Amino acid sequence: MPKKHLASVLVALVAAVTAFNLLAKQPPKKEEVKDIAEHIWEARAWNGRYPPDFETSFLDGADFKLSDAIGRKVLIVNFFSTTCLACRSEMPELSRFIERHRADPVLMIGLDADEKEEVVREFIRQEKLPFPVGIDHGNAIADSFRVRGRPVTVLIGADGKVAIYERGAIANADVVFESLVRKSLEIIERKEGIDTTAFVDALKRQAPLESLGSGPERGRPALAGRAKTFAARMFCPSCRKPMPDCRCGFCDAVFERLRGMKIDEGAQDEAVLRRLFLEAK
Repeated sequence: MPKKHLASVLVALVAAVTAFNLLAKQPPKKEEVKDIAEHIWEARAWNGRYPPDFETSFLDGADFKLSDAIGRKVLIVNFFSTTCLACRSEMPELSRFIERHRADPVLMIGLDADEKEEVVREFIRQEKLPFPVGIDHGNAIADSFRVRGRPVTVLIGADGKVAIYERGAIANADVVFESLVRKSLEIIERKEGIDTTAFVDALKRQAPLESLGSGPERGRPALAGRAKTFAARMFCPSCRKPMPDCRCGFCDAVFERLRGMKIDEGAQDEAVLRRLFLEAK
C-alpha cells in the first residue's frame, strides 16, 4: 500500500483505534479489530501485484478479458451484490466518476455476486449504471481476488499492477482514484503501458499471494529511539499483548507508520498518538 493511502486508511479508522492506546478507553470488540487488521493487510498485500487474469461476458452482450485490456486502459473492477446496502450507496459516486472520464481510456466494470440475471438487470436499471456489468458465476473471479465481502473495488494501473484494493463503499472517488488514474493516463498516452504478453509472463513469474506470509511470518519494520519506547507501551486491542509481541496486520501497519515518523525524545505520548492517527504523513 502506498504510504499516503496507508495514512488515509488509518485516519478513516480513528474512531475505532483511538480506544486502542494510552488513553485507556474501552478497546474495540475483537471482531472489529480483526476486520481492521484484515482490511489493512489485504490492501498492503495486493498493492503492486499483478491481478489474476479473468474473462467474463457483460449483460450487454460484450465479452471481456482482462489481459486484452491491460496496459491500454485504466481498469476499475467493482465486486458487488444487489442486496448489499453499501454497494448500492456507492454506485452514484462510481457512476459520477466514470462519467467524468468517459472520454478517457478508463474502464470500470461491475461484477455481481452470482445472482439471477433479471435481478441484476433490474439493479442496473434502478441505479442507472453507466458501466458494463457481468455476473460472476460461482464467484470464481471474486475468489481469485480473495473477495470475502462486498463491496470490493480494485484499480489496476497502466503498468498492469494493482494500485488500490479497497474493501467497503467508496465515498469520494476523486480522493480514492483520481491521482492514480491521472498517472496511468499519462503512461497510456506515451504508449508505455504493459502489453498483454508482458503481463501474462509477469503473472506466471509472480509468487503466490500465500508466500507473502501472514502474522508472525511477515517482516516487521525495526523501530528505534522514541518510536520504540512508545510502541512498547501500546497494547493490541484484540489480544491485549504489548504491541511488540503482536503480529496482527493492524499492529504491523502501526509499526510501519511509526517507522516513518520523526519523533523527538521529549515528545509527550498524547502528541505522538495525535500524529500517528490524526495527522497526514
